[in-house]
Amino acid sequence: MTGPKNEKGETTWGGLAEEVRYWGNWVLKKVKAEIGDLYPLIPDTKFKRKKTALQTYWFNKNATDDVPLGYLMPVAYLWTRIVTCKNPNCAATVPLLKHTWLCKSKDRFVALKLLPSRSNKSLAYNVIEAMTEKGLGFDPELGSEGGSAACPFCSAVADAGYVQSEGVKKRIGSQLIAIVCTRENANGKVYLSVDDLPPGLAFDLDDIRCRLADVCTRSGISVPSEPIGTVRPSSNARGLSAVTRHGFTLFGELFAP
Repeated sequence: MTGPKNEKGETTWGGLAEEVRYWGNWVLKKVKAEIGDLYPLIPDTKFKRKKTALQTYWFNKNATDDVPLGYLMPVAYLWTRIVTCKNPNCAATVPLLKHTWLCKSKDRFVALKLLPSRSNKSLAYNVIEAMTEKGLGFDPELGSEGGSAACPFCSAVADAGYVQSEGVKKRIGSQLIAIVCTRENANGKVYLSVDDLPPGLAFDLDDIRCRLADVCTRSGISVPSEPIGTVRPSSNARGLSAVTRHGFTLFGELFAP
């Protein structure tokens, strides 16, 4: 598809790299048309712009469009599983996070700092960046351990048994905690907290579930509904038994919408 045309006017082999690049862009163009609006470009707060309304922008003309100046491209959404605090007098949100590191390199340390809101017993996450680990001012390693997690409000421990029982009762939830982006012509990733998202760019999970159902109807392909327990485990498939103990019995339940 990428080489010079022959005497019949057909394109010829252009080399492995060019052919892979061609078909990679072909797939990307198709994907953008289908789900591009789920990855809208995010206005870059570090870009000086005129005081005009922020534009929700998505480029889908072709797969090689550059990101316009002043916008960030989201490449990943980071989530955490959550449970309700074991203490009935607290009932706050408890994240099941082992740590909150986002980046840990020679001269760049980025992590999420938990911000408990005592008014509604929920958690927000602030992106903190420093040139040294001590410069963060908190320890990102203070998360769950051995399947247990301490409540950030009352310090009650949601032990492994409690978390597993909540999972069996289908009471393990999920929460968006950060967005990973790229900036045009810049090295490294840009990390945003959920509060950094402009109005209108927040997720509507009900809408996403409806779209998922529509895709299943049109394609005839369903969310994986095979029971995890029927799969013969390999010698190192310990993770499969772990998730079933937490109430995830179907393969489709391992994924967010």
